[in-house]
Parts: sequence; C-alpha cells; structure tokens
Amino acid sequence: MNLATKEDTVCLAATTGMAYFRTGNDFEGRRYYEAAIELARQVGNDNLVTLAKVHFARERLLRGDKDAVLDFMKAYEAAMKLQETNIPAVVDHMAKEIAPVVAHLK
Repeated sequence: MNLATKEDTVCLAATTGMAYFRTGNDFEGRRYYEAAIELARQVGNDNLVTLAKVHFARERLLRGDKDAVLDFMKAYEAAMKLQETNIPAVVDHMAKEIAPVVAHLK
C-alpha cells in the first residue's frame, strides 16, 4: 500500500536534493531538484514547480553558483504571482536571507 502522493514524492525529491547540496554533493543535489521540478510539472502543480525552483536556486547560490542569481530572480517573480498562497511570504523571506550571498557573488 503506497500512501505517498505524487506531490509528496516531489517534496521528498526536493528535500533529498537539499540534503545532497548541504553535504557538498552538488551533482546529486542538482539531479534530485531537477527530478522534483519535472515531476511537479507532470502532475500540473505550478506551486510546487515554483517552490522547487526557488529552493534549487537558493541551494546553488549558497554553494557560490553565480548562474543561480538569474534563476532565483525568475523563480521569485513567479512566486510573487501566487498571492492566494503563502508562497510569496516564504520566498520573500528567503530572498532577504540570501541577499548578502548574492551581493558577495557579484
């Protein structure tokens, strides 16, 4: 009996990606985040796509990936359109948290 939904699987894949990034394994972290984003697209959950993209870009920024700045900005803009959810507040807080990292990368 499988109790996990596809949305649960998206969240687990993204969390696994975060764990890999935090332990220094960028390759696996990227692989899991990309899988989470693709699965969220397949199930048609734009909120999860956006959250996964924001978190993926954040992890890349924390690892010093300058290319992630633009990806974070794009995901941030998408998140701000989701006003019927708590996603804009979460992402806005995240943006403030990583602002010093972004400033250092420029």
